[in-house]
Amino acid sequence: DLYNWKNEGVALSVIEGNPSHDIAKGCVIERPKVVFNKKTGKFVMWFHLELRRQGYSAARVGLAVSDKVAGPYEFIRSYRPNAGTFE
Repeated sequence: DLYNWKNEGVALSVIEGNPSHDIAKGCVIERPKVVFNKKTGKFVMWFHLELRRQGYSAARVGLAVSDKVAGPYEFIRSYRPNAGTFE
């Protein structure tokens, strides 16, 4: 609940010093969803990612994992599902 909420820290940190990394400082990470994967025993975070200085035209799906629901999460990869298709 939002009344008893406490700060658990940053769940997924951006990468400093590497502007070409997908989650470099200046990118946009938003709308995270976290699910538990019973098979791996890990928490999986899916999120919307806009690459640094590219805006929505470079919108991607991001994936990160953690042993704890509050993180910290390790960035795995990002990709653009159905790139170039409009349905």
